[in-house]
Amino acid sequence: MNQKIVVRNIQPDKGKTVWKAAKTLGILGRCYFYLLYLFCKADMLIAVDGEKIVGCVCPRITTFTGEKIGTVDVIFVGRNVRGKGIGKALVEAVLSHFQEAECKNTFALVDRYNSSSWNMFLHKGFTPFESNEQFRVYGWKILWLWLVSSYFIAPGVFYLKKESN
Repeated sequence: MNQKIVVRNIQPDKGKTVWKAAKTLGILGRCYFYLLYLFCKADMLIAVDGEKIVGCVCPRITTFTGEKIGTVDVIFVGRNVRGKGIGKALVEAVLSHFQEAECKNTFALVDRYNSSSWNMFLHKGFTPFESNEQFRVYGWKILWLWLVSSYFIAPGVFYLKKESN
């Protein structure tokens, strides 16, 4: 594999290629990913090695309680290229994306059993954002954030939070 990975916005004609790459996700993850891409027209950043898509991240920017927040909805790297820094490159790109958009807070929805993703986000300065802290910060308005992020239907998924610098 070429070590020159480029992270860029997805091009409209690359959807089928991204869908093939998304097969590295479980069935529910694939359905959620496809829903974001097809119906929500989510922005996506892809990692490419030459012409091959090797990873993808779906950032979402929402105005919540009067401030912009960025949420990483889905991130994946192809099975055969994991451990080569592609996930880290995607996280750095999405954090830059959120910083340019002047997001006050950044969240990531991470499956706790996906230890590689969990550890990657922790090493990038994210910390667990427990439910009791969510209620303390946002009150009952947090339920709206849970709804728009599909947190209600994602058992085993946790919020991680990164304060803006």
